[in-house]
Amino acid sequence: MVRFEKLSATEKNYPFVDATLAAEYVNGTFGTVVNGVFTAGATGFYTIMNLEDGDDAKSDDYKINKDTPARIADLSIVSGQIVNITTAQLPASYAKGDKLVSVANGTLAVPGTAPTEKYLEVIEPTSYGCRAKIVK
Repeated sequence: MVRFEKLSATEKNYPFVDATLAAEYVNGTFGTVVNGVFTAGATGFYTIMNLEDGDDAKSDDYKINKDTPARIADLSIVSGQIVNITTAQLPASYAKGDKLVSVANGTLAVPGTAPTEKYLEVIEPTSYGCRAKIVK
């Protein structure tokens, strides 16, 4: 799952868009929004930040069904903000300073060639995953 570290990230610039899901996804999946439909994918700078409820709330197992309306964050609107990312979206290995981008399945990876725009920079590995800065 992906969460903003501070509420102030959403107070000045409301980054959320409404969209329905093209398939069943876990909260925190990265992708794109086209014509009101979210699809997981490479180079996506949108992520699912749905409000969670039920038995799987606040866990990496929380799934949202296909065709369900979801709250999607456009990270390009909040460049410079910090997000907390759990291991479900992260590659097997990453380190402070790594630049992360989304891949086809909606998770993040460290690309072979460092991106110059629209990426997440790992600022601190943590016990749950990492803290990362949004870079547009």
